Amino acid sequence: MASANAVELQGVEFAWPGKPLLLAIAELRIAAGETVFLRGPSGSGKSTLLGLLGGVLTPQRGTVRVLGTELASLSASARDCFRGEHIGFIFQMFNLIPYLTVRENVMLPARFSAARSARLAGITVAAEAERLLAALGLGAAQLIDRPVTELSIGQQQRVAAARALLGRPELIVADEPTSALDHDAREAFLRLLLAECKSLRSTLVFVSHDSSLAPQFDRAIDLLALNRAVAEAA
Repeated sequence: MASANAVELQGVEFAWPGKPLLLAIAELRIAAGETVFLRGPSGSGKSTLLGLLGGVLTPQRGTVRVLGTELASLSASARDCFRGEHIGFIFQMFNLIPYLTVRENVMLPARFSAARSARLAGITVAAEAERLLAALGLGAAQLIDRPVTELSIGQQQRVAAARALLGRPELIVADEPTSALDHDAREAFLRLLLAECKSLRSTLVFVSHDSSLAPQFDRAIDLLALNRAVAEAA
């Protein structure tokens, strides 16, 4: 599965049946270990692209390869398994489980993917959850076993990041994860996330409409310019 590129899109087109083209990307390559800022305002095709990267959607034309695997060649259940084993998602609304504690939320990916546990190489899932929480500024003992509903928005965001990073997935996809934070909290969170991705050598695709964040990444991509379907519609 090893590849010089974590993400490769070639001649990709996607549209819902009977609807106009939503996404048309001639080529997109993201190197393994690269951190990429993807500027994706409303109407740019962001949701469609993230669906393709996660294997939730498959293109009508072209190829989407993630970590060397062409996702359309897999069955729907195999794509689900691939996503669980190799991709960590940080959602805009976090999608934390309200009745679980902070620790339990972070450990959740290991319950659905044996591969995520196996990559810890002798470290227990609980110990790795604690390490990630500490690295993201949530190492205080009084926080780890509290329900996530008792945390601030900024703290919940860091829990979501720790959950995405658990089991060292090769690709992290972050969808507008800083939209609810003020400037200082946003900067602090981003520094921690980038440092942890570099430490784990995980590729990071970070989607946001906030261009001020772009200089902190290895590369910035404008999805409006990349997506030919938007230009043709205009």
